[in-house]
Amino acid sequence: MAFEAGLQTFPAESGELALSASQYKFVQQSATASKVLLVATAGDRADGVLQDAPLAAGNACLVAGGGITKVVAGMTLTPGQLIESDTSGRAVTAAAASTHHLLGRVVEGATVGLLASIILDYQGRNSP
Repeated sequence: MAFEAGLQTFPAESGELALSASQYKFVQQSATASKVLLVATAGDRADGVLQDAPLAAGNACLVAGGGITKVVAGMTLTPGQLIESDTSGRAVTAAAASTHHLLGRVVEGATVGLLASIILDYQGRNSP
């Protein structure tokens, strides 16, 4: 069962879209200060994992930027795997591409669509 521990969080606002269906998905800061958007490019950087489900654009939200957090699995994940984001903000196994950002490591695995636990640990871009 997915769990969280030692979360380091920060407050933000949902960007131009409601993030009501994006709880426990990767987000990144938008060009507007304090606003976050769902990560929409595979392997893109993320500033953390959305902890709640803001109903409208501009609503307050909480983002985990460190610690162990729950995250929606975009594929079957097993403990120890390095992860990145897919085009829907879900966690997937890191690709061996130098342009992709490593976002953490799986602690508690899950199958697609279910919640896994990861250590948020940004490691920069993956090396081939």
